[in-house]
Amino acid sequence: MEKWSRTIFFVVELILGIFTMTMAVRISADEGPQKKVAVIVEDSGNSKWNSYIKGLKDAAKANNLHLVICNTDNGLDLEEEKELMEEQRNKGVNGFILQPAVGKETESVLSGFHEPILLNASTTGRNFYGRYALVAPDNYRMGAALGQCIVKDYNGNLRDKSIGVVRGRKEDPAVEQRWKGLSDVVEKAGGKICWILDQRQDTAIAEEIRSRSTVSALAVLETDTLEDVADAAAAHDVHGAIVYGIGHSIKSVYALEREIIAGLVTADLYDMGYYSVQEMAQKLSFPGRELKDRSIDVLVPDKGELFTEKYQKFLSAMER
Repeated sequence: MEKWSRTIFFVVELILGIFTMTMAVRISADEGPQKKVAVIVEDSGNSKWNSYIKGLKDAAKANNLHLVICNTDNGLDLEEEKELMEEQRNKGVNGFILQPAVGKETESVLSGFHEPILLNASTTGRNFYGRYALVAPDNYRMGAALGQCIVKDYNGNLRDKSIGVVRGRKEDPAVEQRWKGLSDVVEKAGGKICWILDQRQDTAIAEEIRSRSTVSALAVLETDTLEDVADAAAAHDVHGAIVYGIGHSIKSVYALEREIIAGLVTADLYDMGYYSVQEMAQKLSFPGRELKDRSIDVLVPDKGELFTEKYQKFLSAMER
């Protein structure tokens, strides 16, 4: 009996020892110097990034990373992005998560940095992206899904139906991919794209639309522009056209819920932020590991399901 008691005592002591060592290693890791990751997206304070930033922060906390979300304005250009990257590099940042600024020299600018770079919020349509990991939705698929929303509402046939397209900034490669997906679906269904509007900074969107011919439907390819078009539609200032759009903001969701727009295509930007940091954390822990691409889910929420359990996590992440 005494021998059995001693055996139990030693087993318990061994278990407690292993537990103590595990906790010590964990505490040591938590108290160690945090590696820093800089995040650069245009107009970083815009509410359309709410769910994305929440995903970034949750993953950074889980991986003991220090996240630096750079303050930026709308229309971030390549030179500004380069300056921000150099500033963060000088401050000892260990890696970058970027929305690559549009420009012919983007590849050469990025190649000047030796820190790991992961791309977000863009498209797979640019050749140099093969050199960098991309965590983002498939923008061609988003455009095609938008076209399918329109086709569905016209019972699968767009013959004799006219479509106006509001693209936002035409030089954005993500928008170009969405446009291609949309136009392929619309043309296959027999629809006619009557005009394409590339929004200008100095002109209100409602004024731009009024200057064009009347169309059956408007397809909007970018969040900020969709919000502007939804405001115009709410004011009955879009010639009676039915509005469909791609958007990632809570305002876009409410426009669908209030039937200001007839269809919405979006993506789970929380996952985009979360998996970007997860991927970067793995790279920083194991430098020899290659960063990997990840495609983020494209969502086409039905108005009747918006506030059901199915979209609860998606919507809660959008709100600050």
